[in-house]
Amino acid sequence: MYMTNGMLQNDPFVPRPELSFQDAIATFPGMSPFVSREDGTALKNDFYVLREEVDRAVDTANDLVRRSPQDVLEYLADEKNVNRIGLRKTINAISNELGEIRRTISEVTNSAQFNAQQKQEMVKELRDYERQILNRVDLKELRRIAQL
Repeated sequence: MYMTNGMLQNDPFVPRPELSFQDAIATFPGMSPFVSREDGTALKNDFYVLREEVDRAVDTANDLVRRSPQDVLEYLADEKNVNRIGLRKTINAISNELGEIRRTISEVTNSAQFNAQQKQEMVKELRDYERQILNRVDLKELRRIAQL
């Protein structure tokens, strides 16, 4: 799969940023436990697990309101569900910021306007900004509130 990246990119004439040695090794199956990626994957994974649980709680509550309104109070009696629903606005704001960074990385990567070195530098800056966002948020506290 790693070798197909070059074939699957949008425009073969557009230079793509190079992977660092650590990221290249981490892409091989079974190797990621031995090498840490440079882009803060653990923080992102923790955030996305939290987002998934918050989304699930909100979706379940909305579904209960539509299908079984009599069961909503029972669902909301569980403090964990109420807390997760309460985190929705915060989680969505963070998710929107991270999504915008992902879109920008994609635009930079697929742009013919920049050479490979420029793309690599820009993507690194965007990843650093992403890491700053995730570090700025007290993810540990949010996970505690969500009872994860």
